[in-house]
Amino acid sequence: MDSAAMDQAAGGVVCPLCGAGEAEPLGLSANGALVGCPGCTLTYCRALPAAPEGAAVAPYYGAAPDYEDYRRRKEAEWRELFGRLRRYVAGGRLLDVGCARGYSTAVARELGFAAYGVELSAADAAYAR
Repeated sequence: MDSAAMDQAAGGVVCPLCGAGEAEPLGLSANGALVGCPGCTLTYCRALPAAPEGAAVAPYYGAAPDYEDYRRRKEAEWRELFGRLRRYVAGGRLLDVGCARGYSTAVARELGFAAYGVELSAADAAYAR
């Protein structure tokens, strides 16, 4: 992504932790703009898109029969994302909320983060342990 697109994605963001108003654009993900707060160093996703009214909820990742194929495809994206993030917060702490089977958490650990995951699915949390 070019710097102009990242700047536009981060525009008008107020940090949900400290209230600082000028977030630093880090990139875009499927869930929105990844931004960093220069005030408190929190890194967060700016805007999560709302599901359209009446949209069906997709099956949970771990229950999907092709989850392992999905994981292999996503691993390169996780490495690229955490690699970019590492430039700003090398060795920082990372909490993976909704970590499923913990694959992305493991990639973050490989790249030097003190990464932890939380997961509501008991089966996937057990798998991740």
